[in-house]
Amino acid sequence: MIRVVLVDDHPDFRWITGHLLNRHPEVAVVGEAATGLEALEVVAQVQPDVVLMDGQMPLLDRSATTQRLRVAYPEVQIVLMSGGDDAAAGRPGAQARAARYLVKTTQLELLVDALRAARDQGAPRLGRAARSST
Repeated sequence: MIRVVLVDDHPDFRWITGHLLNRHPEVAVVGEAATGLEALEVVAQVQPDVVLMDGQMPLLDRSATTQRLRVAYPEVQIVLMSGGDDAAAGRPGAQARAARYLVKTTQLELLVDALRAARDQGAPRLGRAARSST
């Protein structure tokens, strides 16, 4: 199971994306946040495998949020999303060491593939084996 926290300031996008991801047998959305600051709190509470984060956020931008998450939770992988489809939009995430970069129009199976790849490149975590064997 891939445990995911969704971070996007648009509640409709979070709802739709969460609904689609939760229908996939390999994914569980375990938390949501509308801002970078909320993301830090939610990740601390639920300890996900992957944070799926929007490119535009209020209060704390994606680069600063990504950097703080990498320091505080190095085992949590980060996948960045953007509404745009140009490669240049992914550079701030790459500089902050995100695991993957996707556009929001990515098909569900490709999104799940990216989440799986991100999770699999993460550091081993206590309890991961127990969670995946159930």
